[in-house]
Amino acid sequence: MGNAVLVRNRRLLPLLGPVLGAVLLVGACTEAASPTVRPPNTPLGTSRAPTNPPTPLVTPRPTPPPWPAGWEDDFCAAFLEVAVVAELIVDIPRALEEDATEDATALSRELRATATGSRELIEGVPEWDRAVPALAELDRLADFGARIGRQFVRFLDEGRRPGLNRARELIEEVRPVAEEANSTLDDLARLGMSCPPYGLSVEVPPEP
Repeated sequence: MGNAVLVRNRRLLPLLGPVLGAVLLVGACTEAASPTVRPPNTPLGTSRAPTNPPTPLVTPRPTPPPWPAGWEDDFCAAFLEVAVVAELIVDIPRALEEDATEDATALSRELRATATGSRELIEGVPEWDRAVPALAELDRLADFGARIGRQFVRFLDEGRRPGLNRARELIEEVRPVAEEANSTLDDLARLGMSCPPYGLSVEVPPEP
């Protein structure tokens, strides 16, 4: 009986070999396919927050203008009046060409008054060395405007023909003054100065 059992066991050994090999292979594959251990409470596809928070960006402060505080208010008040003077110097001859005598007369009176008032405003602008050339040219332009206005009034209100001739001569003389004024105003514009709605330039009388 014992010999018979031993013989049967020996016959089974060749059959058990492949079975045991398959079991060991499955176990190895299962262990290799196990998911990687990740830290607790860390969702898939995300990374941990950096240890040090990012440094906030610092917005640079705007550079203050080079002129004294409040200076631009007085300057623009004077400049805008002179800009009107330059426009009137151009508008009066145009009105005369269109035979709008009443308009030309009213504009001549306005020119004389505005030019005189603008010179007073220029005198009240606080001193700033970088604006001295521009203010000097604006004052020259205003002075021409007052003189042109007086000559047009002589002609239109008093009927004195020489007043018209002299006004035309002065307009020829004021053209380069207006151009030079714009050149000095460009220097201020490059520093950031602006006086809406004119920007920073005056009208130049056209060539005859």
